[in-house]
Amino acid sequence: MEIKKQIGIIGCGEVGSLLLAQLNSKFTHSNFYILEKNPDISGKILDFEHAAQFQNNTIVWNDLKLFSKVEYLFYCAGIPNPPGLDRAVMAAQNKAIVKEVFGKLTFEKSTTIIVLSNPVEATCQWIDQSTSDDHLILGTGTYLDSIRLRTLLSEPNAMVFGEHGPNMVIQRASLENKAIDFVKIHQDLTALATKIRQTEKGTKYGVVACALSLFQSLLEKENIEIPLCVKIPDALKAPFSISENLYLNLLVQLHPFEVKLPALTSDERLAMQKAVEGVRGAG
Repeated sequence: MEIKKQIGIIGCGEVGSLLLAQLNSKFTHSNFYILEKNPDISGKILDFEHAAQFQNNTIVWNDLKLFSKVEYLFYCAGIPNPPGLDRAVMAAQNKAIVKEVFGKLTFEKSTTIIVLSNPVEATCQWIDQSTSDDHLILGTGTYLDSIRLRTLLSEPNAMVFGEHGPNMVIQRASLENKAIDFVKIHQDLTALATKIRQTEKGTKYGVVACALSLFQSLLEKENIEIPLCVKIPDALKAPFSISENLYLNLLVQLHPFEVKLPALTSDERLAMQKAVEGVRGAG
């Protein structure tokens, strides 16, 4: 795919490395700006530089000034929670990382930021608070949960909103089988991340696939609607009884860009309010 792009990736651990490898395989004649302070990845960066030659791409490592060129920025940094513990446990440390990183960077107002790190809603909010411009910040959030649910139930249009975590909200209207036991399915869906971490450090393949799909849709200006983590628009704050800026997983139309409140039952609206409280607590 010959689209010349200036792409930034913050964090080159397992998720960031996989994302970089996938992007390098899909794009040519592009520049990838990597920010990762761990000096132990110097060999990894050298390896990536060699791989990038096959696509006529360039890898730039830890050059803060050149981040001003970035058109799309993927945030993959952060400290993962120990297995079995809520993702909010490491929130203070991850918030400090966001503040430190974005305190050093400058980039164009038009730069779109895609967040893969957890807690995704809080991380989006921290990035928003740490940047001077009003950037478009999108988190993979319940896009991944929706894909998991589609796989779990063989429901091709399943959508999940709310919080990417315990307070996720399964939209009944998106399912063809209305006789589903929603309590059990919610438990099964929530347990999938734990099951993945029984043998893996964390989710990487699913979240990277979501980020790439989102990125591709943005580039192609695809007119689709998907659940994403976004800043709650002022027009949608009243139903949640909030006044501050918070990020929540809502229905997003990508082109032209618009954030919508999905069609919800009364019970689902109550669950969304619970998700708001969970997001508010994590931030």
